[in-house]
Amino acid sequence: MRIVYFVLALSLSFFAGACTDGGEHTELAAAIASATAGDAAAQYKLALMYYKGEGVSKDRGAGLKWLTKAAEQGLPEAQHKLGDIYFRGDGVPEDHVKAVYWYTQAAANDLPEVWVKLGDIYYEGKKIPADYEKASLWFEKAAERGDLHSQKMLALLYQRGYLAAGNAQAMKWYALAAEQGDAEAQFNLARMYYFGDGVAMDDWKAVEMFTKAAEQGYIDAQFYLGQMYYMGDGVPEDNMKAAEWFAKAAAQGDIGAQFSLGYMYENGDGVERNFDKAAEYYSRAADKGSVAAQFSMGAMYYEESDRQDYAKAEEWFSKAAESGSSGAQFYLGYMYSTGSGVDVDYQKAIDWYSQSAARGEPSAQYNLALIYHSGESGQQDFAKALDLYAKAAERSHSWAQNNLGYMYLEGEGVEKDVITGCAWIYLGGDPESSAECDGALTAKQRDEAFWRAEDLDGRIYSR
Repeated sequence: MRIVYFVLALSLSFFAGACTDGGEHTELAAAIASATAGDAAAQYKLALMYYKGEGVSKDRGAGLKWLTKAAEQGLPEAQHKLGDIYFRGDGVPEDHVKAVYWYTQAAANDLPEVWVKLGDIYYEGKKIPADYEKASLWFEKAAERGDLHSQKMLALLYQRGYLAAGNAQAMKWYALAAEQGDAEAQFNLARMYYFGDGVAMDDWKAVEMFTKAAEQGYIDAQFYLGQMYYMGDGVPEDNMKAAEWFAKAAAQGDIGAQFSLGYMYENGDGVERNFDKAAEYYSRAADKGSVAAQFSMGAMYYEESDRQDYAKAEEWFSKAAESGSSGAQFYLGYMYSTGSGVDVDYQKAIDWYSQSAARGEPSAQYNLALIYHSGESGQQDFAKALDLYAKAAERSHSWAQNNLGYMYLEGEGVEKDVITGCAWIYLGGDPESSAECDGALTAKQRDEAFWRAEDLDGRIYSR
């Protein structure tokens, strides 16, 4: 008997050691018994114990087994949890079809959290095809219960035209989300009032909503308010208020606001003119890739007589020019053609002017035409000059119109034509050149040249 008792005692102590304490062993045993008997709640509890390693060693396989049994019996919590596991691929291969199946089973019960998940899955369409109608059905169930995310998603679906009814419904759901104090919804609602999307345009309501969002720190709303006050768009023009809102957005890193503040400090709009602060804000935006700010930095260093620094101007113009700024490309062309802070280099001037001219910059077209017309670079080319003058002239560049007229008068690169030549000169409006045409033409020729100038002006205006 002693030997049998010893073995029995040893077995019991070993089993007890597998559990943290006697209480947990009792809980596990009870859960196993109830789960085996088919109690869905017990099966769910046992599954969680296995997943978490509470009172038993972690075992995802066993956890999945009991979780599936509970879910198959219709326990909503188990169905929800099983949907999460398949959605994330938590210990099983990721399977969004199975996830949607179990979420849908759980969603038949009163579980708004699951409705939101189903809405997101059908909206995103990452692992199953997007279905905006199904997404809207689930979002609407949750939105009607006040779920903020679902209200905004429904508004977005309507606003983007994925659902019928469009902006009217978008307004409804954004308004409900805005009433909950959501800054993004307030901003989107403000934009709809501002642009008249789905509602009559209402600048005052737009300002009201922009302000609510901006006061919560919503950057885009702060920037919009800055623009509206600066332009007097829907509100009385107030550059001081504009500067205040731009400053708030700029402090959060908004590039547009930083550029706008730089411009205001450069020009003394609503703030005291301050070159250093202008440079500070321009440089913040420029360092983040704002081409306009890079150009403005170059222009300040080029044009400010008391702070003129051609080396810095070239540095900033080069950055903007390499990003495609036609204005910066023009300035670089001008610097190299005139020797402003750099050695004269006609080839570099031609290269930069050509890039700017190709982007339709009339001043670059004109200056490049001058180089080819005069031949001062050693590359005289009347045909190129004529073409470039014509392009600039058609963009209403008066000096180009005047020089183009002289090329026709002299027959440079084109057949001599005094009527067309004087038509361009009259259109250019230079009094001295016009007087020369008056003296060179007969009364009939002058009339014809004036008529042709009017025709040219009409064609330019209609472009």
